[in-house]
Amino acid sequence: MNPRDRDGDVLQYYRLINPSTEQPATGRRTQRRRRNIIIGAVAAAIAVSAAVIVIATTSGSSSRSGLIINGCNIGPDAQCPGADLHGANLAGANLHGANLAGANLAGVDVNSSGIIGTPSALPAGWVLVGGVLRQG
Repeated sequence: MNPRDRDGDVLQYYRLINPSTEQPATGRRTQRRRRNIIIGAVAAAIAVSAAVIVIATTSGSSSRSGLIINGCNIGPDAQCPGADLHGANLAGANLHGANLAGANLAGVDVNSSGIIGTPSALPAGWVLVGGVLRQG
C-alpha cells in the first residue's frame, strides 16, 4: 500500500514506521521562553515558601512577645481579664496597654523583672513598679 494513497503525507508514514523518542530541534526563541517559564516558576515557588515561613513564625502558638499562658496571649494590648496567670514568669514581657483586670497573679515569679510598658488594668492589689509586678 502506498502511503500517499492513504494520507498523502509521506512524513507521517515515515514517523509511523520509524518511531523516535527524540524531541524535534527547537529554536532559540522557544528555548528562551521555556527557560523564562522555568525561572518564573522557581521564583514563584521561592516567594510562596518565604511567605509560608513568615506566616508560620509569626502566628500559631506564639504571640507578640512569644508567650501564651493558659490561653492568655501575653503582649501589647493583650485582653486577658480574669486570666489564670498564677506562677507565671513574665520577665521581659511587653504589657503595654494589656488588660489584666481580675487576673490571678498569685505566685507570679518574683524574678519577673524587666516588664515593659504600662498595662491598662491590673488586678486589685497589684502594681507595676520599675518593671516588676508586686502586690501592694
